[in-house]
Amino acid sequence: MAEITDITREMKHACALRELRMRRSTYPRWVRAKKMRQSEADREIAVMKAIADDYAAPDLLGGVE
Repeated sequence: MAEITDITREMKHACALRELRMRRSTYPRWVRAKKMRQSEADREIAVMKAIADDYAAPDLLGGVE
C-alpha cells in the first residue's frame, strides 16, 4: 500500500464529518437492536463531533465554521 503523506486538515475534517453522519444514522438502529447502549452512542457521537470540530477551519473571530 502506498504511503499517503499529503493529508490535509480539510481532508481530515471531511472524513470526520462523514463518520459523524454515519454514526448519527447507524447508531439509533444499533440501540434499538440492543447492539449498543444509548449512553455509548451518545458518547461516541460526541467524540466524533469534537474531532470534526478540531479540524474545522477557524473563522475570522477565532471560532470554527
